[in-house]
Amino acid sequence: MYSTIKTLIKRALCVVLPMLTGGPAEAFVSAGASQQVQLTVVAACTVSAPAAVTFGNAVTGSAAPSPVTTTISVSCDGNYYLGVNAGANWSGTTRRMTNAGAYIPYTLTENSTEIGDNLAAAQALGMMQTTDAGKPPHNFASTVTSVTITATAQGTMPAPGTYADTITYTVAW
Repeated sequence: MYSTIKTLIKRALCVVLPMLTGGPAEAFVSAGASQQVQLTVVAACTVSAPAAVTFGNAVTGSAAPSPVTTTISVSCDGNYYLGVNAGANWSGTTRRMTNAGAYIPYTLTENSTEIGDNLAAAQALGMMQTTDAGKPPHNFASTVTSVTITATAQGTMPAPGTYADTITYTVAW
């Protein structure tokens, strides 16, 4: 035990004495390594929509049924952009539901009180193609957690059958 205490005192003097006298001390060998500590925080968004928007039933030859609404739920850490593609059956600038080669055109609009760019009226949701560069066209504040979409069928109802289309919503942040 005496030799352990002697060794500790000797080592302490080797460190303290040179600081006090400015003189040399016994050689002290050490090794070290450094390591970076890092955490990347990313923004996150989730989006969900009902599986289907259903107009109900319409009679062949009748006018289009009343518009229907659906709600898209969005949760983002910050402001976000919402877009929707043209659907699977679009033609030109028209979205269309199809059944056996017949079509029913329809439009989508969003509620103007929810949109982040303060539009005066409801705005049509344009047909954002997947090849569009940049962010989708509709900007929302992070506090907007649901967007109401109104679907409106158009024209005279064609032959009987179930008409459908598939659209995709895109959220960018």
